[in-house]
Amino acid sequence: MEVGAAAPPFSGTTHLNEEISSASFLGKKSELLPEYEKKNVAVIGVSNDPVEKNAAFASAMGFTFPLLCDTSLAVSVAYGAAASTEASMASRVACLVDEAGKVKGYWPKVDARTFPAECLASL
Repeated sequence: MEVGAAAPPFSGTTHLNEEISSASFLGKKSELLPEYEKKNVAVIGVSNDPVEKNAAFASAMGFTFPLLCDTSLAVSVAYGAAASTEASMASRVACLVDEAGKVKGYWPKVDARTFPAECLASL
């Protein structure tokens, strides 16, 4: 994924059974996670698991951000986390998209334990 390119559009159902799309974030500032909010960054997670499994996971982890349920792998393919919709699972990647829908940063491999702090420090 190239920095400066338009981010691929996405839409789907979150772990809270709410519909979201990339278009709903265009032109908006962050409304989530205070540390990121100060930097005008909204956090959205994507998982290949169904709503029920993601809801339990998000609850157990204390997530306060939406977790998009990408069971078809379409979003994962668009963002380079899976090679095809036939893949058994997606890799953990991160993409920073600005409020105009442009890619500001892309990390093809992230460690979930350390990446949030690393990303915040890079903003």
